[in-house]
Amino acid sequence: MSMYRYLLGLTKPILIRPYRQLYTRFSDIKTVNTIRLHVRRNFRSYASFSLCAAGVAAAFSIPSQIKDGLTFEESLQSLSGLEAAVRKPDLSVPANTFTLKTLCSLILSDLTYLVFAVLGAFGAAYYNIRIPILLGDLINVLAQFAHPHSIPASALRSPALRLCGVFSLQSLCTFAYIGFLATVGERIACRLRNMLFEHVIYQKVRFFDERTSGWIIERITADVQDFKSSFKFCISQGLRSGAQIIGSGIAMYMISPTLTAALMGCLPLVFFVGGLIGNQLRRMSHVAHDKSNATTEISTEAFTHIRSVKSLAMEDQMVERYRQGTSEACRLHENLGYGIGCFQGLSNFAVNGLVLGVLYLGGNLINRGDMDAGQLMAFLVAAQAVHRSLTQISLLFGQVIRGSSAAARISELLSYPPTSEALAYKSGLCRLPSVATTDSAPVIRFENVTFSYPNRPEAMVFNDLSFEIPAGKVVALVGESGAGKSTVLALLERFYEPLSGRITLDGVDIRAFSLMELRGRLLGYISQEPEIFHTTVRDNILCARPTATKAEILAAALVAQVDAFVRDHLPKAYDSIVGGGSSSSSAGLSGGQRQRLVIARAILKNAPILLLDEATSALDAESEFQVQSALQNAMQGRTVLIVAHRLSTIRCADVIIVMHKGRIVEQGTHEELIKRRGRYYKLLQRQGKDN
Repeated sequence: MSMYRYLLGLTKPILIRPYRQLYTRFSDIKTVNTIRLHVRRNFRSYASFSLCAAGVAAAFSIPSQIKDGLTFEESLQSLSGLEAAVRKPDLSVPANTFTLKTLCSLILSDLTYLVFAVLGAFGAAYYNIRIPILLGDLINVLAQFAHPHSIPASALRSPALRLCGVFSLQSLCTFAYIGFLATVGERIACRLRNMLFEHVIYQKVRFFDERTSGWIIERITADVQDFKSSFKFCISQGLRSGAQIIGSGIAMYMISPTLTAALMGCLPLVFFVGGLIGNQLRRMSHVAHDKSNATTEISTEAFTHIRSVKSLAMEDQMVERYRQGTSEACRLHENLGYGIGCFQGLSNFAVNGLVLGVLYLGGNLINRGDMDAGQLMAFLVAAQAVHRSLTQISLLFGQVIRGSSAAARISELLSYPPTSEALAYKSGLCRLPSVATTDSAPVIRFENVTFSYPNRPEAMVFNDLSFEIPAGKVVALVGESGAGKSTVLALLERFYEPLSGRITLDGVDIRAFSLMELRGRLLGYISQEPEIFHTTVRDNILCARPTATKAEILAAALVAQVDAFVRDHLPKAYDSIVGGGSSSSSAGLSGGQRQRLVIARAILKNAPILLLDEATSALDAESEFQVQSALQNAMQGRTVLIVAHRLSTIRCADVIIVMHKGRIVEQGTHEELIKRRGRYYKLLQRQGKDN
């Protein structure tokens, strides 16, 4: 008891404010006597208030001690002293390197908008706190109309106008912080997406070998969206709700310390039970979500491999598997729905019970003369504001975790490779001095080249490989899959660097050229899968040489046999959108048409070296004939290196190089190699049987 009195003596000058008129009259003896009477009457309330504060602190710390995915009983056990011991950090989880400095650099240019957004959030919180107090004053005026000697109706004007003014200012502040914060969030997201895209687009090819395009796109789109949403939510709801909780709590205490203490006494139990039920619902949600994903995988697998499904008559099996998956997912989601309903019902019961308790205790206080009806109304409105703010704060924790996880994944993408290496590679694209060369077809030499792919260093592709491609000649690389044919083209494009040896053009090491010079002027590349960008036909051709004129574009299209089908079959000719979808403004192309469009791109570049990676292997006979005709036009006066399997492509070569397991085993013309009856002859025989 003495400890309570000691603590009460320390808190008297700060906490005890029973009546508003006492603020300026502490020196009056009547005021001192009133305070003493108030303390004696409410001593138990103040004592319980101190204990409740400790209980609330414990209640907020409980969720951090409960692990996700535990049952109700396991959650109780996790609160024991053993589980509360200090845990060692999990070193397998990468640290979040998305530092405050990075965030500040993204915000800096929009700092003014952010300041106005923060001020608006605090302003909205302040006026939300003022509303219950002014509403209580209005209720007191309305209550006086019920008395026999009521006040005039004009008495409503002053409190009503004050309340209307606060409503207007609160709306203005809400508009300000939401609008300014939307501007800041969208600009940060735009800046971050541009930063990520620029960082990724200049990476080496090995970067894309080690990661799927879906993983990269998810970082740039979904993770940036999550980070933006979390940032906006934390600034808007976090600041506003935090200020409202503190301000409304102070207002509640100023109105009635007794009701505040009683209400706080119930909160620890509410938070404790809510935390346990919420943890169980999260576990159920994870299980249901995983089952839904597994069901989606069944449908994706079936539709992706639809030809195999139909050829094996597996339709009934797939339908049964999918039906079982959806039934199980439906059952889990139904249980989750009942659980959420139970949680919501208990929450409503708890809130309504607290309101009923406040009304009951408030009625007793009114009966004792310790408060009036307006103060009770103001207390209830302030308590509802605290409840809404606590709900927002509970959502805030999940948003913080979600945003932090997204920031960590974004930071992981920005860390591959280190910034210095990425910048050096970027400068290699544009800024390294280029070696002066002529536009004539050069001699290509591989000199003692040793190479293995970075993601498979133990599997040696080439070991001391040497050969020459004569200037202005057509050379075909043939061999079984995995012989290293496409790797030769990749090394020429400098998608990878050899471990030892060198590759030269007219005796000059290709590493002496800038990448912009090598890829942009010297090499023309046509792959097996023609890659068409989602833009007009003209822009698809023009991307090879952006400075080309319309006449040069038309000339390249004529040589590649593109002009006829573009003018006859596409609705807007060269202005037709191709390559990405089937909207009203776009037009699809066949495989042969796409390949000829890529050939037109290579012709417009007018590179002295042409690289063809099985450019006709995926085409039917008619399309292959048209593409071969276009290729013959494109090969004139160039050094051409062809990776091919089909005899129609190989026979046009001046030299055929046969590769096997990274080595050159035969070399010569078609007729010479046929006479030798070696590996090339066997490859052609096998191809003839397959055809």
